[in-house]
Amino acid sequence: MIYSDTDSLSEREQIARNGVVKYGVEYIAPATKRYNCYSYTWYWQSIDNKYRIPDPSNYMIDGSYKRGRLQSFSQTAVDAGLESGQKIYYGTGNQKHSAIVQSPIKLGDAVGANYGISKFGSLGLYKHTLGNVPYPSDNVSSWK
Repeated sequence: MIYSDTDSLSEREQIARNGVVKYGVEYIAPATKRYNCYSYTWYWQSIDNKYRIPDPSNYMIDGSYKRGRLQSFSQTAVDAGLESGQKIYYGTGNQKHSAIVQSPIKLGDAVGANYGISKFGSLGLYKHTLGNVPYPSDNVSSWK
């Protein structure tokens, strides 16, 4: 469904709730094109965010964040050094995504079973397991 940010809040909420059904995630905020997953994860974790970042790599190379130990979602959270607030970068070809790790961390569980928050494209903002995003998750990294 195509929409604009001038559509009613209820229309944008319904679009976001469609993502809940399709992906099995928890709804947090309505669909919007004002900000994207990179801006929400790397810049400002607010639904009032009005910025879109085309590529988060500058945050990764300018010293703002250091690469963590995450290499695979099958690692345990302990082995990966997973912490609340860390950024997860999913990078494969044109299909890239970012999420922010949410507390509490289940240390004995696989990283992919822990929770994060992210914006799915022009859909809504969702809470989801880190391994459940509509983007390839075979090439992941963590940043803190």
